[in-house]
Amino acid sequence: MYLAYTDEAGINYRITDNKFHDGPYVLFGSLAIHESKYFVLERIFLDLISEYFSISDWRTAEIHATDIWNHSGIFSDISEQKAKSFFEEVIQLATKLNLTFLLGFYGKTADASTELQNSQIFRAVYALLHNIEKFLSDHNESGVIISDRPNNSGTSGEPHLSKLLTERIEWRFGAESEKTIVPKFKYEARSSYILDSVHYVDSGSSMFNQIADVVLYVCKRVFTYYRLKKYGEEVDLSRVPVSIETFDMFCGECLRLTSYSELANDVSFYTPIRAATPLSPIQIGGIYAIQRFLV
Repeated sequence: MYLAYTDEAGINYRITDNKFHDGPYVLFGSLAIHESKYFVLERIFLDLISEYFSISDWRTAEIHATDIWNHSGIFSDISEQKAKSFFEEVIQLATKLNLTFLLGFYGKTADASTELQNSQIFRAVYALLHNIEKFLSDHNESGVIISDRPNNSGTSGEPHLSKLLTERIEWRFGAESEKTIVPKFKYEARSSYILDSVHYVDSGSSMFNQIADVVLYVCKRVFTYYRLKKYGEEVDLSRVPVSIETFDMFCGECLRLTSYSELANDVSFYTPIRAATPLSPIQIGGIYAIQRFLV
């Protein structure tokens, strides 16, 4: 069985200096941990956190990627170099231990109404659920989705996740309600490998929900960088938490990417492939392909 630790990013539509404060994409990602690897991986990540942040009890000091990157809260004394080193270590470790990161995303629209924002969040979630289902099918395994408890601020994307998963599993009980997103193909939108409903936990006591947050934050930063670069905006590579080479390796080995296409009225699956030989920083395999894919 796989445990899919899920988090969201980019659901804040606030615009600063003509750019989305939270990046141009709604992103929902799941770090897929096989049950057989759970305790080994937990020990490794606990040691990593202890070394970088001198945290003896990680349950009392939740790891938030945004706080680490912005040197805020308990991470206020962390240098930029140490923060980047931590992000590099996490992505390198995830890659070399063959952890799969499943990502669904959707491009945001400026000045979108609340209704349109919700629609775009639903499409990112829809893409992720297709991604998880296909991954589980590829491995002939069942899985559960584990996510942070929804907050009461109205900004959490989790209710969207719960609603769409409920719609995907209700066929098991002989129910057929109206779908939030009408699937192009009826039966592929039924979940066969994802079990139950979303399993909510307190992220402060879930090591892998916190690691999923770190990985998703890196993806958001990299995608934002290349989206701006693609459209000729001024970009600063120092604002990316990891090196291009590290992310390229992660792309080729770990990242399974999906998006919802309005044109096709369906989910597009895309897996970058690493370059066989060293290329320039702009043309490295997975990254170069992602630049063309992000629209």
